[in-house]
Amino acid sequence: MRIIPRSAAFLSFILPACLLAYYAPSNALSQSTRPVDSLATQHLMSLVESFQAGPATRFGTVALSVRRVRDSEEVIGYNARMSLPSASTLKLITTATALAVLGSNYTYTTTLEYDGTIKDSVLTGNLYIRGTGDPSLGSWRFTSYPDLTALLKSWTEAVKSAGIRRIQGMVVGDASLYDDLTTPDTWPFGDLGNYYGASLSALNINENLFRVFFRPGKTVGLPPLSFAPIPLYPILTFGTP
Repeated sequence: MRIIPRSAAFLSFILPACLLAYYAPSNALSQSTRPVDSLATQHLMSLVESFQAGPATRFGTVALSVRRVRDSEEVIGYNARMSLPSASTLKLITTATALAVLGSNYTYTTTLEYDGTIKDSVLTGNLYIRGTGDPSLGSWRFTSYPDLTALLKSWTEAVKSAGIRRIQGMVVGDASLYDDLTTPDTWPFGDLGNYYGASLSALNINENLFRVFFRPGKTVGLPPLSFAPIPLYPILTFGTP
């Protein structure tokens, strides 16, 4: 197995830190800690209470727990002892864990590899794209990293630089680094069809999505005239019933 000079994506996390003090307890506060006079904290609690009373969460529950880093002492508690789904706030835990375990300079590496032989610019063998879980590979969200078009161009140039102009074999996407079962069985089945229900994969590209553009019929009720998926997936066809 030979490795074509690899492409890497740098992963960095920014975890905002807030220095908060104590707010005088109200009926919604739970187990508050030693008082520290702070206008900033009072303002924060006013915002939380306004949010709880607002139309978005009037019939729901807002909870907040602010703790001091050095000793985990709770500085502010608003419904802090209620058992509620963590939702996206759990991302703070996963981000902090990644920073602690991997470090802020951790780099995902995606490699291009091949086996077989090259003769007259023809690879008689397979080309492998081996992933390590990079979630940003080919994404358009990060200005300092190549999007899908730029990524595929760089891969093409890397393959050409290895002396390969044609492949007499297969192009294999290798996502074997992680187990086959990457979706927890505790996830609600109804979430799996949504963008936030995507499972884990060792090989991601373009955020594992594609777009479909269509041209509508000339009059109301007629089916679309054409479909244009981007990027093109030859194994998929689109039509109307």
